[in-house]
This record gives sequence, C-alpha cells and structure tokens, in this order.
Amino acid sequence: MSRFKTISQELDLQSQIDLQSNFDQADADLTSQQQQITTEQQLRITADSAHANATTAHTATQIEYTTGTSVKAKLDAQQAQINNIIGSAGSGNSEIVDARLGADGTARSTLGTLVREIHAQQIETATQSVTLAHGLNII
Repeated sequence: MSRFKTISQELDLQSQIDLQSNFDQADADLTSQQQQITTEQQLRITADSAHANATTAHTATQIEYTTGTSVKAKLDAQQAQINNIIGSAGSGNSEIVDARLGADGTARSTLGTLVREIHAQQIETATQSVTLAHGLNII
C-alpha cells in the first residue's frame, strides 16, 4: 500500500475524499521537509558562528595552499630549498665567508651571529646615550 490513495476516474464522493486525503498528506510532507530544512539551517548558522568566534586558529597542516598541498608542506619545501642554498654555499663562497668576518677580524660561524652581535651593540650604545642624556638633564 502506498502513502497516497489511488483515485479512480470516477468523480464520486470517495474519489474526492481520497483526493483531499492525498493533498493533506502532501501538505504534511512539505511541512515536515520545511521543518527539517529550517533545523539544518539553524544548525549550520550555529556552527558557522562558533567557527567565526573561535579563539584558536587553524594549523598550517589544515590550510590548503594549492589543491592537495597544505601550507605546512609548502613551507617545508621552501625551507628545504633555503637550507640547500645555505648548505651548498658553505665555506667555498668567498662573499659568505667575507660577510661572516667582523670588524675585529674574527670570523663568526654564521652571518646571523654577526648581525645579532652588531644589533646587540647598537642597543647597548642607544641605552648608554639615553642614560647620559637624562643623567645630565639634557633633553
């Protein structure tokens, strides 16, 4: 037996009752479907709001850079390229060797070490200048 009643070709009273019953069933089905859609929409809105208001970010692994490639994978690949450039430069590149040499004639292990050393000296000099200026009441 199906959900809807079969309507005979005769337009007698029973056919009209069955037809009305079919319309009532169709209306009930539509109402039920609309309620399900509304419920799903509310759930989606709630989930989207929770996501938008979240206080934690996605990790680089969760973010897609290009199809099938995460941001982390792309960053790892670029880091490998940088490491390869730096690693292959080594002590054979005279510019890199020269850049690691400080004004005091001491060769640092990396250029970054020398740069941080110079930066620390600049911060110390600036701090001493400010102390002298305020100590002598010169503004």
